[in-house]
Amino acid sequence: MTAFRITFILLFISFFGLVAPARSEESSERIRVGLALGGGGMRGACHIGVLRAFEREGIPVDAVSGTSMGAIVGGLYCAGVSLDKIEDLLVSGRLAKSMAAGAPVARLPGMVCGKNTEGVFAGRTVARSLKKLIPANHQCINDLDKPFSAVVVDILEGREHALRTGDLAEALQASSAVPLLCQPVRTKDGVFVDGGVLNNLPVSHARSLGVDYVIAVEIDASRPIKRDATHTFPEVADRVIGLMLQRLDRSERDSADITLSPEVSKINFFSLQKAEIFSAINAGDRAATAAIPQIKECLRQKSVNAALSKLNSGSSVSAADLVVATPKY
Repeated sequence: MTAFRITFILLFISFFGLVAPARSEESSERIRVGLALGGGGMRGACHIGVLRAFEREGIPVDAVSGTSMGAIVGGLYCAGVSLDKIEDLLVSGRLAKSMAAGAPVARLPGMVCGKNTEGVFAGRTVARSLKKLIPANHQCINDLDKPFSAVVVDILEGREHALRTGDLAEALQASSAVPLLCQPVRTKDGVFVDGGVLNNLPVSHARSLGVDYVIAVEIDASRPIKRDATHTFPEVADRVIGLMLQRLDRSERDSADITLSPEVSKINFFSLQKAEIFSAINAGDRAATAAIPQIKECLRQKSVNAALSKLNSGSSVSAADLVVATPKY
């Protein structure tokens, strides 16, 4: 194709993008956007802020894959639960209470003696608590308006799975069942624990949901800490878990189209403080808002490239196709 022809096409695309009436999302062939939401305990509240920023700025979210807290926020969002209700679930402490149900003090002797106790917390009420929030017509993953997968690890096979069918609340409980702290979720398909054991940033699973552009939200990026922040069990555990998860994230992070890393390093993995949860939400909003110009430009460029590729392949390109190449994100 000559340089003149390419220039003419680009000018034509720009012209139609400016003057043509907007097409409905259902009829357009715009670039489909997927999110990979990482795990990281209560730091995962930042996903709420990211989604709020995307709604405010008109960034579409067509599919979500999540691990642990990323699965809980992403799964509820795909089920049509409002971000305000998801925020209240975390801030009110209802989610933490459901995870901690099961009289841990009474269970510790059994764990030490090797009896039938699989975790400090039973965690049986997590699914029931989540089910109350999920609309009746979206209780099954198959029935969600947006494609979704919850990443879990089957400890029988020793490999990860992306749950894309079945009971949504049960899948969210399985994806967030931190080993040793929470009991595994047993189903006919396996014995599942937190997906973060093997894949804490599910970029590949998000891409497999049929999207063209994947935004990853990593919440365990390692940053140096001060010596006086290593004197308590929660501080040391938080640091060690963060380092392990960051190493797991590396290959997945590199395969994302863009990775957001909200500044949540000062928020403890196990935090129940309302102020820290709000801080995480705000950090997610700030990180997403700062990346909006880059995301919009990338989506526009991918749209233009898709139209040119279609033209180069010999396929007919209509004016409508060219309008799609300059979507109004």
